[in-house]
Amino acid sequence: MVRSRFGTALCGLALLVALGVLVAGCGSGSSSEPSGATEASAGSEAASAGTEKLDGGGASFVYNAAGASAQFEEALKASYLKAFDEKFNFNSSVDPFCCGIDKLQAAESSGNVPWSAVQWLNSSDFKLAEEAELLEPLDTSVVPVHLLKPGTYDKYGYQVYITGVLLGWKQGTYKPGEQPTSLVDLFNTKKYPGKRCLYKGIQDGGNFEAAELAAGVPPNELYPINQELAFEELDKIKSEIVWWETGAQAAQYLLDGTCTMGVIWSGVAQTATNEGNPIDVTWNEALTVYGMNSIPRGSPNPEAAQQFLALILDDPAATETFAEHTAYLSPLKKPAPLPPDVAEWAPQGENVANTIVENDNYYAEHNAELTKAFNEWLVTG
Repeated sequence: MVRSRFGTALCGLALLVALGVLVAGCGSGSSSEPSGATEASAGSEAASAGTEKLDGGGASFVYNAAGASAQFEEALKASYLKAFDEKFNFNSSVDPFCCGIDKLQAAESSGNVPWSAVQWLNSSDFKLAEEAELLEPLDTSVVPVHLLKPGTYDKYGYQVYITGVLLGWKQGTYKPGEQPTSLVDLFNTKKYPGKRCLYKGIQDGGNFEAAELAAGVPPNELYPINQELAFEELDKIKSEIVWWETGAQAAQYLLDGTCTMGVIWSGVAQTATNEGNPIDVTWNEALTVYGMNSIPRGSPNPEAAQQFLALILDDPAATETFAEHTAYLSPLKKPAPLPPDVAEWAPQGENVANTIVENDNYYAEHNAELTKAFNEWLVTG
């Protein structure tokens, strides 16, 4: 979800996203939440076990942040990776390869896994990796999962980088009072003429969900996806669609006029706006999605990976720096307050009062079927 939620589509970065989103929404709710580990199994003893003994000696540490954009990579380097390197003496880098589990399976089969830790673009890929026994269990004496809200982690990973999948447009495109109000307006070509930019993937771009909403399906009845109905709606705007495959493309196409409106990830819109290229968005009937952090079996630095996943949950300064770049959040029980200019982009509070939680369980179960149908639709008509 090729994908890039965070830029090379957040297949598209994700602090947001990525382990069931913990926001109130109109979608499938608890069906998206991972299960397994409990508060008791998390163990409040997680904290500093052995941290003083870990010294990487400047060794390489590669974090696969699936689909990471250049902006998302920079956010990681300025925050979590910088803090991790300074604390444990590693030389960290980001690999944005995306998506699915095939590359990890091949790496593990060859005995040459390059990634110390893996952030999955969504929990569908995470679940597939879990089922294929490709992941190491979390060491809860190190990784403080007890800091997370219940239902946001299991034995092999935790939710991270929750993201908004929004409708956006270049600021000034529409007059005040005439702006689009939801993803449904993608299909209203009479009122809002022009090209539409959509994410070229089955998940994390809201293609099916937006089409169903446009067809009159209530937000709480979107799953299971009515494929026939969704494709009928998508057919109506197919000639007006420009596809993007990275978050950077999503912003570029809106800003250069390739599209008058389009789907964009919240952190990508935030970054563009912060860089002086303002993009307006609506959170109404948008999607919220989340990534999953985990450790691959055969990780070259498993001990360091445990410490890295711990730092992401328990380093407030690094979290604040990360949020300043891209307001993706982890579902902490007691998150630090965000500055107003960052909070307006974050999937929390009023922003998510009328959003839809993407049902990753559904996508995990129907991935092959939906991918086949979508790819066939792309090349027909």
